[in-house]
Amino acid sequence: MSVIRFNFSQFLKNITSSCGVYIMYNTREEVIYVGKAKNLKNRLSSYFRKKQTSSKTEVLVSQINKIDVTVTSSEVEALLLEQNLIKKYLPKFNVLLRDDKSYPYIYISNDTYPRISIQRNQKFPKGEYFGPYPNVYAVRENINLIQDIFKVRLCSNNFFSNRKRPCLKYQVDKCSAPCVKGYISDKDYIESINLTKIFLKGNRTDLLNKIVTKMNAYSEQMEFEKAAKCRDQIQNIHKLQAEQIVINTNYKASSVDVFVMEQSKNITCFQILFYRDNKVMGTQSYFPYVPKKENEFEIISSFINQFYTNRAEVKEIPSTILLDSNLSSPEINEIKSNLLLLTDRKNLTIKRIFSKEESKLVKFTRLNILNAIKNKTKSIGFYERNFVAFKSFLECEKIFRIECYDISHLQGKHTVASSVVFGEDGPLKKEYRSYNIDNITPGDDYAAMRQLIFKRFNKKLTKDKIPDIILIDGGRGQLNSVLGAFNEINLDIYQNILFIGVAKDISRKDGLETLKFTDRPDISLPDDSDALHLIQFIRDESHRFALKNHRKKRQKDISKSILDDIPGIGVKRKIHLLQYIGGLQELKKATLADLNQVPGISSKLAKLIYDYLKPEK
Repeated sequence: MSVIRFNFSQFLKNITSSCGVYIMYNTREEVIYVGKAKNLKNRLSSYFRKKQTSSKTEVLVSQINKIDVTVTSSEVEALLLEQNLIKKYLPKFNVLLRDDKSYPYIYISNDTYPRISIQRNQKFPKGEYFGPYPNVYAVRENINLIQDIFKVRLCSNNFFSNRKRPCLKYQVDKCSAPCVKGYISDKDYIESINLTKIFLKGNRTDLLNKIVTKMNAYSEQMEFEKAAKCRDQIQNIHKLQAEQIVINTNYKASSVDVFVMEQSKNITCFQILFYRDNKVMGTQSYFPYVPKKENEFEIISSFINQFYTNRAEVKEIPSTILLDSNLSSPEINEIKSNLLLLTDRKNLTIKRIFSKEESKLVKFTRLNILNAIKNKTKSIGFYERNFVAFKSFLECEKIFRIECYDISHLQGKHTVASSVVFGEDGPLKKEYRSYNIDNITPGDDYAAMRQLIFKRFNKKLTKDKIPDIILIDGGRGQLNSVLGAFNEINLDIYQNILFIGVAKDISRKDGLETLKFTDRPDISLPDDSDALHLIQFIRDESHRFALKNHRKKRQKDISKSILDDIPGIGVKRKIHLLQYIGGLQELKKATLADLNQVPGISSKLAKLIYDYLKPEK
């Protein structure tokens, strides 16, 4: 075993046997591992036994310089603290779930006139939840279908309660306008909500039977318009069923998650299938960071703990987990015990031996994971090959951090600068930054680039946040702006940075770029160069990110109202005013008497608004 610098025998004498969390540091004060234990003394003692079965533990122990311990009042508290610390420090010896966003649900509120919306776990209002869905696009697609078929409302309660006439959603046949009396009865609206719930639970046969019964009843009562709406609902549901890909299974279950793990070379992939109310909701791939020589149990248990810790609030932990693995029964029981700490469920089943119908779900998930790994391998292979070629072209043995900057604006307006970051393994998206550029001459890209450098570097930086290479989307002018900004800030770090301007020729076609340097002549690489492909890939990502944030800024400015210029009209009052009157166009037509009726608007303010919107000719 490697030599241990840490005085573990002295340390263990003072350790409690309570439950809690421990943090391990190396000699550079970096957190290298975070763990939890029911019994801290027993767990920490196990790291320092003379014989270790895990080579990973040997390497970990050899690097320990200090251990901090936090005692917790319960195992639940220890589990949650452990996961929060792992997210905070990203220790190199922990399995790291890189994307831990909670999944979206379709939420139906408990209001008198219920509304539907997209909901994640942060707010957790009371109501009914349907999901989880693999992504927000799947949720929006279902909500769009629900609006087409059942015409239920999406609007906020504030907007709903202040309507005097139906909004645009009613005009385009997406809502039945329950906000205004006379458009739909309370009974019919609640019936639409109940049908929506049946639809979301996947009981399409029951749903169709109910709608057919309604249609026949309306026909007998000579209410042909209502009967026609029912007919349209039936046609939309049949069309949806024809379009859906269905796994041929008779498996009946309310909530099941299927986990499959596969490792190929240096890639670890988890594929998760979500099965709710007898139907597949979707699948999702994850590629966690896994330390070298980690065992199967540590990988799976760490991943599952992190995956569900942030999802417990919306009761996302299912009743059954199908786990395609070689784990032993005690190992599965340990995973189960951790998950039961996070849920009100009294029973949770984790299975690794499956029935015939369960095997179909596992097989389907495994087909997806093989495809995900194939695509990931292609992506990694492309990047690795191009990265090696890039290092060779620049004659640099080690490149740890590349940053690329771009400026985006529309005729000088809504200027935004972007900074994207790449490492040896690809994009580091958590390091991406966007900067608003202000107080420059519209369209002055050189001034925008200087301001970007000031905002990015005029602060204290750790060594790992200083780039080895800076790519600039532009020619000699942009390159000189960046160098000038470094000189103004008086930073010596730029002497160790390689600056490259990526200038397109007059045709602006890919493959005809010229690379501008500060210490060597300009170079034009052939269009089949792997090094050039990497530069183009990073440059295009920088442009995409800058454009995305430019559009956000532009949309924000477009959404501003002329009401913003009226003294006494803040954001809340503006929203309330527009909702009560029915929009800006209606507001412009409003009389002074109409404005005086708006709650919260004084007669003095009403007169000010009226005069502002209707100036004397």
